[in-house]
Amino acid sequence: MLAAFVVGYIYDKSNKNFEEGETEKDEVLVEFSVLELQAAFQKHSQGLFVLKATIEDIEDTLFYLSRIEAIKIEGGFLVVYNKLTIDRVEQNNRVQYKEQDYQKLSQYYDHKVQQIHIVGEYAKKMIDDSTGALKFVDDYFQLNFPSFLSKYFKGARELEIRRNITPKKYKQLFDSLSDIQRRIIDDKTSRYIVVAAGPGSGKTKVLVHKLASLLLMEDVKHEQLLMVTFSRAAATEFKKRLIELIGNAANFIDIKTFHSYCFDLLGKVGTIDRADTIIKTTVDKIRNNEVEVSRITKTVLVIDEAQDMDDEEFELIKVLMEKNEEMRVIAVGDDDQNIYEWRGADSKYLLSFIKEKNAAKYELITNYRSKSNLVSFTNQFVKTITERLKEIPIEAKQAYNGRIKIVHYKSGNLIIPLIEDILCAGLAGTTCVLTHKNEEAFQVAGLLTKYGHQAKLIQSNDSFGLYNLAEIRYFLDALKLDDEVFIISDDVWGNAKRKLIDRYKQSSKYEICNNLIKDFEAINTKRKYKSDFEIFIRESKLEDFIQKFNNSLEWKLS
Repeated sequence: MLAAFVVGYIYDKSNKNFEEGETEKDEVLVEFSVLELQAAFQKHSQGLFVLKATIEDIEDTLFYLSRIEAIKIEGGFLVVYNKLTIDRVEQNNRVQYKEQDYQKLSQYYDHKVQQIHIVGEYAKKMIDDSTGALKFVDDYFQLNFPSFLSKYFKGARELEIRRNITPKKYKQLFDSLSDIQRRIIDDKTSRYIVVAAGPGSGKTKVLVHKLASLLLMEDVKHEQLLMVTFSRAAATEFKKRLIELIGNAANFIDIKTFHSYCFDLLGKVGTIDRADTIIKTTVDKIRNNEVEVSRITKTVLVIDEAQDMDDEEFELIKVLMEKNEEMRVIAVGDDDQNIYEWRGADSKYLLSFIKEKNAAKYELITNYRSKSNLVSFTNQFVKTITERLKEIPIEAKQAYNGRIKIVHYKSGNLIIPLIEDILCAGLAGTTCVLTHKNEEAFQVAGLLTKYGHQAKLIQSNDSFGLYNLAEIRYFLDALKLDDEVFIISDDVWGNAKRKLIDRYKQSSKYEICNNLIKDFEAINTKRKYKSDFEIFIRESKLEDFIQKFNNSLEWKLS
């Protein structure tokens, strides 16, 4: 009955397509949709016996009519899947399923991915060559599947349609990577991965593209992915780059500092006095099952600057691994740059992944940043370091040499000769002076300013909260964040920015406040939550928002 209705409906519709004076045609083009046929059938069957037809019924009828050549479908693409039946063979619940047990399911989804690419190819052919598109459809139904693939998707193209992203997106993600960077991205089987990254070797780029690959290529759900790092500035940088690469999906990934992750788990507000104990408290509560399981259930854990982990931070990593037995861990760091030994950081925790967990180790040894002779010089120096992760010497991407000068002063007063050396050197661009103490930094600043050099002081202010800046407090007051506000509207946000400009445009700290606002906007493109903004301010440091300027000198406290 349904087949008869469809033929009659299409026939009636075809009569409307005759031009005036025409009485017959060999072929008449009739445009229709499946939903249109379904609605027409429902309307037709109203009466004493109401008959209903599902979308699947309509599709089956069209397929049947095309097979018996009652109609000829052109400009459409009908794909029919056989349903997949999953039977539980192993009745013992203690027996764990293995990868080969999912082979048929994997083949099923692989085939679905191929079908999506095939439909996309058909759509492109319809735009460029409608005759070729019809031949494409005929071959799809008449040739066996391997023959069809070999005809239309030869060589590398057959590999393309096995991926669950478009070829264009794949190129965007991976074309700019080096061979070793691609190997890290393509490693989908190693449960533990350690990347020993040299200076200027593209560590951030590898991590951003690895996160994108986990989401897009390996279908890791965003709530199952956690990345921890050591500063809000680093977390912000990763989030901004990931947004550029994959768009709004990046906003749903947890990229947090160790401290902010712990504060989130315990539902507490972070303060300086609590920060010293929050990680240990969190580890204890997780081990005592006082943290909701869903909050710590993760499939993949990514650790940035892993050489900077101390004992408490490594305990947090270990307890997360204990609670997620199958969790993959990707740790990236440079043991040659372990500058936080004074607070207990040790690259031995990074090394333990290799020795105890048999982690796959990759070495990023191409330095894209430094001059050739500087890289050669440091290669000689690092030979004196024992138990290094990297075994291969660092290679310079730049062929040019820079200027290396080592001065040994007999006097303990280095400030005056340093200033004299800077003034005589005729330096161009941006120069950075590292000092050991605050007092030395201020002396360098005072002397350079005295001699007319433009400069900025960049130093760590751990005891200084950004809430203490009048500009920040004014902006928060303008936002009117009372207890009833959870999401900051674009109108309120924009109005507060205008008030800030009017009031503090000439302030010496306006640039810091403005940079903070811009960074927050960059990683919160859709909605601006009050709680996120408060945490962002609380975790940020003053120096995170001081920008460099050209032809200047900077002092930075090491």
